[in-house]
Amino acid sequence: MALRIDRLWSDSDCAVNLNGSQNSACATWLWRATTVNTVKTRVRIHEAGSGGAAIAVVIAARNVENFIGATLQSVFDQSCRNFELIVVLDRSTDRSGEIVASFSGDPRLTVVERDCLGVSRARNIGLELVHAPLVVFVDGDDIMAVDALEAFVEACERKPNIVAVVGGHNKIDEQGALIRGEEARDRPGFGTGPALAQLLRRNTIVNGGTIALRTDVVREVGGFDVELTQGEDWELWCRVACRGDFATLGQRPVLDYRQRRSSATASLVRIEIRPDDPAIDKVFAAGSRHSGLTSGELARLHRTASISSFWARARIALYQGQNWSFVKLLALGLWRYPDSLYQGFLLQFLGRKFRSILSADRRPAAGDVPDTANMARR
Repeated sequence: MALRIDRLWSDSDCAVNLNGSQNSACATWLWRATTVNTVKTRVRIHEAGSGGAAIAVVIAARNVENFIGATLQSVFDQSCRNFELIVVLDRSTDRSGEIVASFSGDPRLTVVERDCLGVSRARNIGLELVHAPLVVFVDGDDIMAVDALEAFVEACERKPNIVAVVGGHNKIDEQGALIRGEEARDRPGFGTGPALAQLLRRNTIVNGGTIALRTDVVREVGGFDVELTQGEDWELWCRVACRGDFATLGQRPVLDYRQRRSSATASLVRIEIRPDDPAIDKVFAAGSRHSGLTSGELARLHRTASISSFWARARIALYQGQNWSFVKLLALGLWRYPDSLYQGFLLQFLGRKFRSILSADRRPAAGDVPDTANMARR
């Protein structure tokens, strides 16, 4: 069976992302690996998307060969069959591209390969190609519940004026086993009150796989902020929340969220005398204009978010075995945020670590890695 790759745009006409920036040095192309009737298949993809796909899944993937196959299979196993799937491969040097290509027989799949991106730019490129009215951003190592897309679509049909719908999540370890005490039923679901005020008080949306967004609204607010390296999805949720209400699925799980160690996780550990949380600053700038909260409450929540962000870094250092970094962060945190003690942040994360050590049937190396792509989501 012959495989064929179609290049649909080149370096010279590199696509401009939704934040208005462009990297002309990046090699960008959209490809479709399939049998020799590739052109016909490519046309069918666009016709299916523009004519009827109810929801789109965008996956930004880089070097996830051990997980991407299961992630894609969980999408193709959805009870909702009327979807489009866009995979953006970002500089993968492992077998991720080969594994993605093995799914090329399904005309709902579109693949983009591009260098020099980062996850936010990769997601924005995927967003540009979406035709469906709803979009979900799934990480390349997570697993969707079989009825996730169906639940999202039905919720939006019941409440056509909402801008997003949020579901619950289970946490799984690197091997895919459920982590005890980290199932969706173990934590409250997203509430029914004003979405922006909820997000400012505490970000419970663990990542893009647990929220379906109105495609046109995400585009209107500019997509993911490519300047942010932490908190980029929380910041986007807040901008979307400025445009309307969210619906909630409560504790109903729509995603298995994988906890794993990575060099990207370790790189989040920084020892800084002065706080540097641009995502938090941007979120609360929007909150001051749209949340309806008082200036005093906003100031209190801003500090709470900064404390949560700081201790997330300390957790990362501890779980990564960077003991000296952890000691320095611990001392700095007690000096900078003495109110952490009575707010419980310090005791909470030390307690989680000690529970993982005392639990004989847990895998400390995989099951207790903290949520690191965002700093304030618990």
